[in-house]
Formats: sequence, structure tokens, C-alpha cells
Amino acid sequence: MINSMTSSSHNSLNFRYGKIYIDIKSINSRYLDIHINIPEEINHLETKIHKIINKNILRGRIYLKIEIIYYDDYTFNNINVEKIHDLSKKINLIKSIIPNTQYPDFLKIIDFCQKNHKNSNNIELDSICENLLNNSIEDLKNGKSKEGKILSEILIKQSEEFEIILEKISNLMLESYNIYQTNIFNKLNENIKKLTNLTKNHINENELKERVINEIYLYLIKTDIHEEISRLKIHILSIRNILKNKDIKNLELRKSPGKQLDFLIQELQREINTMMAKSFSIDIVNLSLKLKLLIEQMREQIQNLE
Repeated sequence: MINSMTSSSHNSLNFRYGKIYIDIKSINSRYLDIHINIPEEINHLETKIHKIINKNILRGRIYLKIEIIYYDDYTFNNINVEKIHDLSKKINLIKSIIPNTQYPDFLKIIDFCQKNHKNSNNIELDSICENLLNNSIEDLKNGKSKEGKILSEILIKQSEEFEIILEKISNLMLESYNIYQTNIFNKLNENIKKLTNLTKNHINENELKERVINEIYLYLIKTDIHEEISRLKIHILSIRNILKNKDIKNLELRKSPGKQLDFLIQELQREINTMMAKSFSIDIVNLSLKLKLLIEQMREQIQNLE
């Protein structure tokens, strides 16, 4: 399954004392990078949240925010009065020692005096948060899957376009070699007598011709791009097979195809650069530039894959 690394999920749920909101956002990253922002009363769930995310998501930068909004009647009906009296005595004691001490904010006092009560409801709250988190991650995964399918279709079309251009280069290569050989041998035949006359005391006509032909073949071998074209065909076929989930026996590759696709794109780029450096045909160079542009477009899409 090809998944995108970018997606988001927004869920909320009412419970006895208020409402819980969970927002998850996933963006591109080479590795799994998790950022969690949760209320103090569920801080003890952070390790469990990390484990849940690790189990369900392979790569990407994950931003998770959980917010708990308590109902007003819960906020004011569950204040620990004794704790307020005790806090007031302590504040007055501090002011007697340090007169300029500011009184704490009213809402902070309420929150401080409610902590014990909130903690008593942690078991129920933990269960609600975990269930809502699992639902949110499922929504996130569904979004990643849908976008991954769209990206796969785009990449498959680009790979097919790549093969069409590569086939043109392959045909042009044979044609260019034939034209080059014909022209060089015609030129050789025209000048062989001049060369023979210049070197008549040192080398005969047949030996000179043989040496020049050997140099020509050595040059043709250095400029031969058959090997690069063959490797490009293999790499682009591998990319399409991964996108279509064909012939993928490696378990890790099945889990995280984005890394393998990124590696294959680098190999395509390397082979194209070699082919351009070796080619003597301006037409092949121009087509290779088109392939480079296409590779960059594919790379941009692949960077979004998990």
C-alpha cells in the first residue's frame, strides 16, 4: 500500500465533565518525528501515545494536540474549598514576609484547587482519550491512503512518459552511431592517401587505416550509452512495480516503499548525468534534459510518500 506522508485528522467527543478535542497533522520528514501537546492531567499517557503512533505510522513529522474543555458547572462546582482556605493562609504569610508579592490569577487558583478532583477521574478520562486517539489515527491513515493513491497514479503516468522518451533516445542512439560511423569513414577514405603520403616513410596505407579505425572504435566505446539506457529501463520498471505493489517480496519495502523509491530516483539521476556526459548527439542531450526535468517532478511527488 502506497501512503502519503501528509494528512490531518480532527475529532472531538463529549464526556461527563466536558469535551475532548484531538488534532493530528502529518507532514513530510525523512524519519518519524513526533511532537505532542497534551494537558497536564493526561501527561502520564505520553509514553502510550508515542507507542500508538509508532505502531501505526512509519515516517513523517507528526503534530498531535489534545485539548480538554470542562463544562462551567464542573469548573465551579468541584472546587476544593478547604484547599482555597489553606492557599489563602499561605499567600498571606508570604505577603507578610514579602509585602510586594502579587496575588495569583483567579483562574489559576481555581485550576490549582481542582487538580486533585481531576486526577480522581483519570481512569475514565484515559480510556476516553485512548479511544478517541485510535479513531483519529485511523482517520489520519485513511487520508494518507487516499492521497497516496492519487500520487501513485501521477507517478505511474510520469514513469510511462519517461519510458517513451527513453525509447526515443535508444532509437536515436543507433541512428546517430550509424551516421557518425558513415561520416567518419568517408572522411577517412578521403584523407587516407594524404595521410599515407605524409607518413610514407614510416607506415603503409593499410596499417595507418587500421590504427585510425581502432581509434574510432575506442571513441565509440567511450561514448556508448547502451548500458545506461538498460539500467534506466530497469530502474523505471522497478519504480512502477513498487507503485503498483507488484513483485515486492521484501517486508520492509512493503511497509515503507517511499525510501526505496527515493533511492531509485537518485539512481535515475546518476545514470542520466552519465549518459549526457558520454553522448555526442545534441538531440540525445536535449531529450536527456527532458528526462532530468521529469525526474525532478517525480522526486517532488515521491518526497510525499511514506
